Amino acid sequence: MDSNNTGESPFLLFDLPDEIIELAFVPVFLGWSLDASLGLRNEQLELRIHADAPSPGLDGVQVTAVFVDGEWFIDLNTTGSLTSGGHVVAKDSESLIEQVFSCVPAYLAPSAQTDLTDPFLDLRSRIDDEELVEAICDSLQTIGELYGCALAAGGRVSVTHTAKYGRQRIELSAALSNEMDKRLLVPPAHGEEPIVPGPVTASWSLDNGDWVLDSEATGFVGATGRVDGDLDEIMWAIAVGAPDCVFDASVIASTRHSGGAMIPPSGLPATPMNTEEQPAAEVVSARLRQIGDWATENGFSGRLSPTRAEVTRYLQDSGHGTVGYYVLEFRDGQCYVGESIDLPARLDQHRGRYSDLQGIRLRPDDAPRRHPNVKRHLRLQERAFIHGAQEAGLYARNINEMATMIGASKHLDEVVSSAEQKKWLRAPDGRNASDPAGRRAYSDERLASSTVNFRQFVTRPDADQIARILGHYLSRCVPYPARTEYQSWALSCLTQPDRKRGRLSCITIAMTETLTLMFEGGRSGLRGKIQVNDAELFPTEFSEIAFLRRHPSIRIGEADYQESGPGQSFLYAYSLDDIERLLDDVAVTRAAATTALHIMRKGPCMQRKVHSPQLTEAAFRYVPSTAVNSALTY
Repeated sequence: MDSNNTGESPFLLFDLPDEIIELAFVPVFLGWSLDASLGLRNEQLELRIHADAPSPGLDGVQVTAVFVDGEWFIDLNTTGSLTSGGHVVAKDSESLIEQVFSCVPAYLAPSAQTDLTDPFLDLRSRIDDEELVEAICDSLQTIGELYGCALAAGGRVSVTHTAKYGRQRIELSAALSNEMDKRLLVPPAHGEEPIVPGPVTASWSLDNGDWVLDSEATGFVGATGRVDGDLDEIMWAIAVGAPDCVFDASVIASTRHSGGAMIPPSGLPATPMNTEEQPAAEVVSARLRQIGDWATENGFSGRLSPTRAEVTRYLQDSGHGTVGYYVLEFRDGQCYVGESIDLPARLDQHRGRYSDLQGIRLRPDDAPRRHPNVKRHLRLQERAFIHGAQEAGLYARNINEMATMIGASKHLDEVVSSAEQKKWLRAPDGRNASDPAGRRAYSDERLASSTVNFRQFVTRPDADQIARILGHYLSRCVPYPARTEYQSWALSCLTQPDRKRGRLSCITIAMTETLTLMFEGGRSGLRGKIQVNDAELFPTEFSEIAFLRRHPSIRIGEADYQESGPGQSFLYAYSLDDIERLLDDVAVTRAAATTALHIMRKGPCMQRKVHSPQLTEAAFRYVPSTAVNSALTY
């Protein structure tokens, strides 16, 4: 199972057989307080659960399950009813479930209560009452989700049910696993937050039949006190911080260039459409009807006039904010599916790009207000919409979800044929390594203009590492770098050499800085960023979690410019070593390569004046192609 190509859960706990799932979750839903843990013991993954009855004096429940040879088994010697003296009386799973149903707080199942004076109910006769059981579970769904996530991610989880002075509460706490990567607890740079601020605590109270989250008592327990966090953020951080032992090993395995791996073919599912003449009117009408049917089925509005005023009016009249999704309709019957935190402003951008835009459909989404990472939430849902539109046969123009750009690229096609571009996209590093082209020659005058900066650059103690980073990016992410140098991309060298802070070097493709290395005064002042295609790097919800587990000191942000289309991110690194690790990860270089080709097809490089042939030559020493090892002297 590949974490970059599956939506299945990677946690081993979610492979539990039904009988163990019931033993792990039924006590929580039926008011039993418990301590549960998942971790390695004697080199085996072991699940332990100790549940106490809500009524004093009753026996508790103890469950032990182990993961052996890919399967979960109940340890019959340590599973059963737990006496007050600490002895385990062996019982099968069915008997233990009956024991839990024998004592349920009445406030959890008011519809089942017959004796109003008894605070506890015996629901053993109602075990098969699906309506009752589902009602109880539904009311505690959020609590069950956090408990399940925390338990699946390892460590120790405790859930406590209390009912004092007529007030019912549920408290949950989750300790961090001892096997967690400690780098996740450390801020990567000043002003940044750690991915996992600390252990988790959460609290709910029963209010008019609903369990209400106490936001003031929910969050992370950091070194300096409680750190706020909503449930989505908490569960996301818990998953990132889980130790390797709780995952399917094939899901978390990383593939690196240093281990001999090559960049895989693009994983994008869409096939770009060929440029077409304006279709017949009946064809356009049929396409637009198809768009309308699909949009309606997926909760989008009717067609609106594509103006800021119309979109703003619709959002205000419907009582929604500006966050959500949209479908653009064009005169040829094609469409575009997108997301934005500011729908009116995003429409303005599209109006400036598309002259044949004739309609827009909206689906506002207020859920991101509760999400710590709004763009991540929007991106995942947008991706589902795009793929759904493609599967429905719509003609979508979503270039970030496609392996190549729509139409011709006059600029690039003259240097690299369309056929060569397709071959390169399937194997970027392999095609670059076998390219026989040599570097272009530069006049003495042109070389002289960049000599001073380069001579200052080579005095840096990290000059070789920087050149290696640049070379790895060129060889793995830039289409045929020897052929496209200067015309399609440029590499700068100390654009402000006398400053205490600024750019060390920057690779610019067309008008976009796709790799930037920066410096600031003092130690640990080096940092950088790489632009990547989101759809390649994060095809599933778990992909981003897996990425941050591999690169805990990296931060992800939306790219400043979307020259190659929406769905672009910057990977921010805070050391040269972190940047090297990024460029050693084939998932990262795959995503960076797709972005580079998309941008390169937009037009020629607009930053040729700052190009440094000397630093480029130093970088080409790390490009595995004998044809580019020129004898340029500095």
